[in-house]
Amino acid sequence: MMNTNLCLPLSEKKIEKKYINWQVPNIYSICPELNVSQWLAEVSIVQLFFRQADASGLPLPEDSQSLRTSLLQEQDKLFQCYCKIRAHIYDGYPHLRWPPTQFWSLIALARHHGLNTCLLDWSRSPYTAAYFAAIDVINNKEKDKSNKQIAIWALYAIELRLNFPFQMTTADSQYKLHIISAPRASIPNLHAQEGVFTLCEYINSSPANQVDRRAINEIVCEPPSGFPQDMTLLLHFTLPSSEAEKVLWYLDKMGVNAAKLFPGYDGVVQAIKEREYQQIPQLRSPSGRG
Repeated sequence: MMNTNLCLPLSEKKIEKKYINWQVPNIYSICPELNVSQWLAEVSIVQLFFRQADASGLPLPEDSQSLRTSLLQEQDKLFQCYCKIRAHIYDGYPHLRWPPTQFWSLIALARHHGLNTCLLDWSRSPYTAAYFAAIDVINNKEKDKSNKQIAIWALYAIELRLNFPFQMTTADSQYKLHIISAPRASIPNLHAQEGVFTLCEYINSSPANQVDRRAINEIVCEPPSGFPQDMTLLLHFTLPSSEAEKVLWYLDKMGVNAAKLFPGYDGVVQAIKEREYQQIPQLRSPSGRG
């Protein structure tokens, strides 16, 4: 049943780096730990992504005049709110919810291509997650010698529907966890990787509140109401990082490699190069002798 879950490839130390340590631009560093600064930084970087992609003639999901106008209006609302908070005016905020639903597909596209956003990317395939976890360890062996493990997080999503949130209550706050899809027809890599996204939305969060920088495994720790209370929503699988080359070998034999996950000639060439990293596991006889 694992292939009905969502799997996230991360080395042991990276869940926080990838999900929550998003640094706001210097222009908003007056109050960088407040929600309004984080939201303003995110809408600004998403708008920049939109402008750059549009100027390059690239297709963008759900593009319309309404979306283009909404991006500007949202940035303007957040900037006005930011100025009020900076001036210590803590009332009269417009109704704010970040990110608005109409931006989800655009933000998902940006996240899929490596831009840090409020979304976290997952795969419906545990084999895809294993590939990215293993190749990440191999590519960063020289840079990060402290990385001792390959890790995959699995979110139990069998009963959860895409774009249908379920509510969680922690000791100090309430959240909605959204599982978000994006148009796969226009994003070949996302389709090949069976990618989806999650968004943790803090209910009734004020722009003047402190940014909640906890990782998803710290928030999704108990089943929501209506689910069995002994149910485990997040599972954590690890292997020693020394097994990464063997993992790649096994996955390649199953047809899971760069050629499959990155459709096109670049993916084919990358798959050939990655064969240099693969290590054939030492097979043992049934009796346990070598």
